Amino acid sequence: MSVATPSAPVSDPSRVISLMRDLARHTSEAQRSVAILMDAVGGGQMASRARLTAISATIFTQRAVDAAHNTTMQLRDHLVPADGLGELGSHVAELAIRATRMVALTAIQRVQTLYRSADVPVSVVNAVDELARILEQEFECIVRLWSLYRVTPSSSAVSRHFYETKARTAYRLMMQLRASPNFDRALRGGIADVEMPELRDACLQIAAVFAIDLGAALPSPPRPWLVSKDHAVYRFAPRSTGGA
Repeated sequence: MSVATPSAPVSDPSRVISLMRDLARHTSEAQRSVAILMDAVGGGQMASRARLTAISATIFTQRAVDAAHNTTMQLRDHLVPADGLGELGSHVAELAIRATRMVALTAIQRVQTLYRSADVPVSVVNAVDELARILEQEFECIVRLWSLYRVTPSSSAVSRHFYETKARTAYRLMMQLRASPNFDRALRGGIADVEMPELRDACLQIAAVFAIDLGAALPSPPRPWLVSKDHAVYRFAPRSTGGA
């Protein structure tokens, strides 16, 4: 089964990159606030200072969660109508994959279209096509890994577990792609090509979106952050030591 390529371009890839950076910051802030909160309440009976710390951490956590939710909704509005992958699932890993994929494929496809109708060296056209091929093939595998396990609100707990596990695995594979020799060589070559500014700008955008690390939103043992705002305060509570 072939994964659909973006059916419409991102109107502003830079905006998607900015939103992804905001989401990474908000989720990181929420994780820090939860850690402070858990430390404050960990002793059972709380002294007045610890109680104030817990209250403050709770407020900051909720603010970060609300900000992350709002950012997620903005990203959804950019992605769902255009990327050909249907409605957004409930795990932040899926969101990160789809945003990274959309920016990367849009950036390189724009350069492909431009250079095929322009007077540029064949070697440059071939290099652009090679980078596009790597991105398309790798993202097809990455997307297939989690898309086969899509869930609905009525899905069982077992189905959700498989989906969340596959989404996290797919996200980690995507992050490993940035370090692969072929991809890294093609990206560095494009960034270094000052005589081809369109290619250089596209590669800089691709590098920028791959550099955004949402690992703080995929913690283990803490439960993964979920997109649905109604789902148990985004499951920031840690897992029990006895299992998932």
